[in-house]
Amino acid sequence: MTQETTPTKILTLASGDLWAGAEAVVYQIATGLHGNPSIQHTVVLLNHGRLEMLCSQAGIDTRVIDESMHSFPAILAKLVAICRSVRPHIIHAHRYKENLLASIAAMVCGRPRLITTVHGLSEGINKTIKGKMKSTVNQLLLRRVFDTTVAVSQDVARSLGEQAGVSAKRLMTIVNGIDLHNGLKKTRALRDTFIIGSAGRLFPVKDYPLMVDIAELTCAQRTNARFILAGDGPEEETILQKIRSCGLEDRFTLLGHVEDMQAFYAGLDLYINTSMHEGIPMTVLEAMSWRIPIVAFAVGGLNEMISHGHDGYLIQNRDAQEFSQRLIELIDDRERLDTLGENAGSTCKKFSTDQMSQNYYNVYIQALKEEPQ
Repeated sequence: MTQETTPTKILTLASGDLWAGAEAVVYQIATGLHGNPSIQHTVVLLNHGRLEMLCSQAGIDTRVIDESMHSFPAILAKLVAICRSVRPHIIHAHRYKENLLASIAAMVCGRPRLITTVHGLSEGINKTIKGKMKSTVNQLLLRRVFDTTVAVSQDVARSLGEQAGVSAKRLMTIVNGIDLHNGLKKTRALRDTFIIGSAGRLFPVKDYPLMVDIAELTCAQRTNARFILAGDGPEEETILQKIRSCGLEDRFTLLGHVEDMQAFYAGLDLYINTSMHEGIPMTVLEAMSWRIPIVAFAVGGLNEMISHGHDGYLIQNRDAQEFSQRLIELIDDRERLDTLGENAGSTCKKFSTDQMSQNYYNVYIQALKEEPQ
């Protein structure tokens, strides 16, 4: 095969159920590669939704096997049919179920090279027997079946090597990127209230109940503080109950799913992250691109994104009081807030879609050059 005469055929397999970091990365890679004459790209999703809509609108060959309508064997059969039609040189999977589907499909479809991206260690946190079995099978696939496992941060890469046993020759790091072409400029509104926000799936690993604790401490000392949280998920009722028990109904708002995230960021003074673990969260990068300072716990890839005291603050312990004090410091010092915000805007330029897409393109080409492992 010569790259000049035959395009490299990539099949991306992802869930597409909700719009979160993994879905944003899939979209950014797809659009970054779109138009490259040496790449023929097909995106296969297991759910209809925003990712399907955006990829289709961008002119990317996008197909859906609706997992709500099909059993696992039926999904596999349809994926095999697509693979036999497309004949991909590489299947790039995202998350557990997709990894298993890709592994089986590859065995009956000419054994294309297999690549997966691990978006965060939260994907492995599951205390049920079923969850542990799923994690064990996935780790086995990463160690023995996938040619390349891409970690989105050095922290995730270390964990995959040390805990999952993925060998260094199968492992590499590509940090997430965002579209920086818009040249976003944050202009702080002249208002009495100070808006502190966060966004993400309402899952336990995000620890949004702790965000409510932080809000309670902050609002008790600063009457102008308001908190907003964008996203939906299974923890919604738990968070709502916590807001009510703290008497914050007028100070903490759950926005649910937000389509217009630009308007969300435009309304913020400060962005916070309370996760127990993160890879390279897209929402943090997006907030930084709006020149919004970040306050977060020093976990996972956040240590690789934020420089304490330069573009935000990293809280070393999961201490709501310490976190709240940093928020109050910035509520009271708008000059400091603006300085950190400008620095955040400069920092995020290191995380571009163009660079991320080029890095993945290099991985694809390298995978085809190497002997199967």
